[in-house]
Amino acid sequence: MSVKKRYVLYASALLGSLLIAAVGYAWKSAAVFDPVTRAELGTVQAQIGLAASPAAVLQRNELRITLQAADGAPVRDARIAVELVMPDMLCGTYQVKLEQTGPGLYTGEAVPLMPGTWQAEASFELDGGTFTAVHRFEAAR
Repeated sequence: MSVKKRYVLYASALLGSLLIAAVGYAWKSAAVFDPVTRAELGTVQAQIGLAASPAAVLQRNELRITLQAADGAPVRDARIAVELVMPDMLCGTYQVKLEQTGPGLYTGEAVPLMPGTWQAEASFELDGGTFTAVHRFEAAR
């Protein structure tokens, strides 16, 4: 095999490897999550979501939780605790303080600390029981 053909073969292999790596990176960074997570919490329906998608890193992003009873009535004065967690990372958790801003509507500021996939893990005390729901989202710069 001539030197020129060998050079073309190596260059082609290198470009192919770079292309595969770029496609893999784009695929991984293009995670798509539902804008709203719906969950059944006993007799209560919950919707959890962020006002913006993707969420902005190191910015205040409004987290919204809506609670509705089986008869359609808003659930007032619910006890909800929310933590932001980055799965598979050891960067700790971030507490989201929620306020009831309307009938059955609870909002708070979620601040993801770095780009990537995050989870808003919500715990609810309703109907004499404890329920959990997880909303996954992407954060970007």
